[in-house]
Amino acid sequence: MSTLKTSNIQDTSGNNNSTPDEIGKGRAKAWINLNGDDTPTARESYNISSITDNATGNYTFNFTNAMSTANFAWAVSIGDQNHSSSVRQLSYLSSTTTSLQLLSETSAGSNIDEAYVCVVVFGD
Repeated sequence: MSTLKTSNIQDTSGNNNSTPDEIGKGRAKAWINLNGDDTPTARESYNISSITDNATGNYTFNFTNAMSTANFAWAVSIGDQNHSSSVRQLSYLSSTTTSLQLLSETSAGSNIDEAYVCVVVFGD
C-alpha cells in the first residue's frame, strides 16, 4: 500500500483547505445508531466493536481501535419511537481508551432502555 503525505488538502476548486491534523482531530473517531430496547443492537456503527448491556439503560460502547486518551469528547441523542414527551437524559458513567459507558434515565431518575441511542465520539 502507498502512503500519501501532504501538509494541506483542498477541494478541486482550491477551496476548503484542511490540514491532516484538523482532519484527524475533527472527524468522528467512532459513532453508533443503537436500538437500545431489549438486547442492544447497532443499526449502523463505525469503530464500535461491541455493546455491553450492563443493566436497563446502561450501555458500554467498546471501540474497535482505541483512543489515545480517555479524555475524548462525545455527543448523544436519545429517544423513543413514540415521540414521548417525557424528559430523558443520557448520563456519563465512565470512559477508558477502549470504551464509553452511558446511562439512560427518565426525569424521575429511573433507568430506561431507549429505542434510539446515537453517540458520536471525537478525539485522538
